Amino acid sequence: MVQDLTEGIQGHLGLHRSAGYVGIDPTAPSLHVGNLAPLMLLRHLQNAGHRPVILLGGATAMIGDPSGKAKERKLLDWEAIRHNQDRITLQIQKLFDTSATGGQEALLLNNLDWFAQCNVLEFVRNVGKHISVGYINAKETVKRRIAQGGSGMSFTEYTYPLLQAYDFYHLCTTYDVRLQMGGSDQWGNLTTGLELIGKKQAGPAFALTTPLITKPDGTKFGKTEAGTVWLDPNLTSPYAFYQFWLNCNDELAHTLLKRLTMLSLEEIQDCYKAHFADPSQRILQRKLARQVTRWVHSRAALDRAEQISDVLFGTSAHGDLNTFPEKELIDALSGIPVVEIQRPAWKNFRSVIDVVVDAHGIICQSRSQARRLIQEGGLWINKQKIDTPQDQMPELLHNAYLLIQKGRKRHFLVHVQ
Repeated sequence: MVQDLTEGIQGHLGLHRSAGYVGIDPTAPSLHVGNLAPLMLLRHLQNAGHRPVILLGGATAMIGDPSGKAKERKLLDWEAIRHNQDRITLQIQKLFDTSATGGQEALLLNNLDWFAQCNVLEFVRNVGKHISVGYINAKETVKRRIAQGGSGMSFTEYTYPLLQAYDFYHLCTTYDVRLQMGGSDQWGNLTTGLELIGKKQAGPAFALTTPLITKPDGTKFGKTEAGTVWLDPNLTSPYAFYQFWLNCNDELAHTLLKRLTMLSLEEIQDCYKAHFADPSQRILQRKLARQVTRWVHSRAALDRAEQISDVLFGTSAHGDLNTFPEKELIDALSGIPVVEIQRPAWKNFRSVIDVVVDAHGIICQSRSQARRLIQEGGLWINKQKIDTPQDQMPELLHNAYLLIQKGRKRHFLVHVQ
């Protein structure tokens, strides 16, 4: 779970009840799976007797963190930031135990509360005086952006590390927060905070980063990247969220069980052994998907996701398909090939052969191929096995859809428009 850390952190946390924080800028209306790794660090911190602090960047979101970005972010207006804050606050409250006592309760703060009162001249004198231009220019993000030429980096983004550094200093002196954590791309911002705290002699402070959760191509999950998996169920359904973890490869699932769950290493090792005794059961992936979906959404959402998975791709019967509302059905089937059929053409179809031999050959390329598929017992429509080419045309789900299964694993959605 740890990529970089400063010296002395183990001794400090072992001897003192402390507080640590993770900062999140509300530059999107939802958290995403990339946020889970640093947030899990806070769960472990709380579990060990320390206090987790989540800092919403209502102020820093108005500037935009340049870390890892090749070009300037688009500035958000205050209304958008406030809307995002409200949505993310509800998500944070679901993820953390705010009812704990004895100094372990999670604390949710917003840096706009102190920056809104901050005088620009005082900030430049009291903060800018302690951080040199050479120090900021040595940061990898700044060097890379300046080296690119063109517009380079605006003064707005150039000030971001100072703002985040002041956050750490303010939390340190006001709430006795001695540890800042984040993704590995935040190391430059975290150490700037340490620099300011050291220069202002505010006592011990530490930083720790966790490796980023990356896509199969090695790129990170972020709010502006394609294919983002959101924590908001309106942006990524609990079923799609569950399926995301279920589709991880073995190595990644094993790693993420350690990084994104509170399971013990012994439990994870037992799961690993059971998985490779029969890899077809995908025990690692199922354990991961269940643990993370239940944490982010709820036990009820997990149960529903597993029910949908069983109905669509398991052994459930035809009648179960009719229990799904149309939006839930479409969300669950997003990502499988879709065959569009115009309704006038649909009215002329007389048998299942007409359906599976589509104009583009997506399901079957010829009538003989379709007949052979049926004779070999490899065709199901709306969970009903097709026994002969003369079988009756199944009824459309919601008067618009057919779920076609070809063989054991290939699925298609026919959409009648």
